[in-house]
Amino acid sequence: MRYILAHYLKDAYIIENIAERDTDSSISVDKSLFIHENGVQVWGCGMINNSTRTIRLELLENRSQNTMKKIIKKLIPKGNKIITDNAN
Repeated sequence: MRYILAHYLKDAYIIENIAERDTDSSISVDKSLFIHENGVQVWGCGMINNSTRTIRLELLENRSQNTMKKIIKKLIPKGNKIITDNAN
């Protein structure tokens, strides 16, 4: 996921949702820690639609399960399969 985000983020654009409602797309979701040169740590949530190859990166206020659920519900419409490693 980090490679994909680093490779494509420079050409990314803002999208509302990662998929359309009830399209039966599979969406891979993972969170990752990004560290700036000055040592500041920022958590991000990366998503990729495995059908359309559309990506989305959201910065996280924290990496709690509730925060992740809110982002997933906000950006992935019902009817799509979510693929994750289920790690905290």
